[in-house]
Amino acid sequence: MFTSSSLDNVACTAVKNRYGMDDTPPACFHSDFEEPPCVGGKLCDTAFNQVSPNGEIIERPWFLYSPSTGCVFCFVCKLFSLNSTSALAKRRFDSWDHIGRLGEHESSTEHQQALTTYVLCLSKTQTLDKHIADGYIKERNYWTEVLKQVITTIKFLTTRGLALRGSNEDFGRCNNGNFLGCLELLSQFDSFLACHINKYENGGHGTTSYLSSTICEEFIKLMANKVKQDIVDELKLAKYFSFSVDSTLDINHTDQLTFPMRYVLNNAHL
Repeated sequence: MFTSSSLDNVACTAVKNRYGMDDTPPACFHSDFEEPPCVGGKLCDTAFNQVSPNGEIIERPWFLYSPSTGCVFCFVCKLFSLNSTSALAKRRFDSWDHIGRLGEHESSTEHQQALTTYVLCLSKTQTLDKHIADGYIKERNYWTEVLKQVITTIKFLTTRGLALRGSNEDFGRCNNGNFLGCLELLSQFDSFLACHINKYENGGHGTTSYLSSTICEEFIKLMANKVKQDIVDELKLAKYFSFSVDSTLDINHTDQLTFPMRYVLNNAHL
């Protein structure tokens, strides 16, 4: 078992030595796999590729086949994951009937962490596989920028007490709510956001876009929890505070109870 302090050295050495296997025959790598298609429980060569929702075929460079054992494995998890319990990382995997579960492994937290470590190693060693790291970093930066714009829009609307959702969730339609309406407005001046909306608008259930009402509710809950925690921290610093209880009926005639808190911080200007 590697310690966290020794993992970087081991990982970098492994990447420099072509995944730590200098004498490994080229047939071990997916590009040289020549088994017939998946018939009667055999490994299918299409397992080495992933088909994206838009039909694009993406290669899985981490998915390797060993002709000496007749098994497949995930080399990034095998080298860089300390906690993975996946058969692709810790045990021999040759159960071809369950090969369709590769997507679960690919999206698992352990695999993503191992891939991140591998990406960092590639950036340090400048290996021929650095294009894998570039692709990963490019995708990460893309979704980071999407999240920034989405969260900024949510903060703008919620701090002003404005409703986010409308009677529909379709871009280009009236009454689609303030959230989608603001994104449509911003996209007129932001080519990045415009391209993202054109690519993922009205994608439907199961499409990751960070534009749905579900993700809005998740972000609002996360921000609300952060605000609550900050208030609690400030109350502990202030030591003295007062509160009152009030309630009112909402549009559905449901009683909404509130607890206004009043306190003064030590460094506040009165």
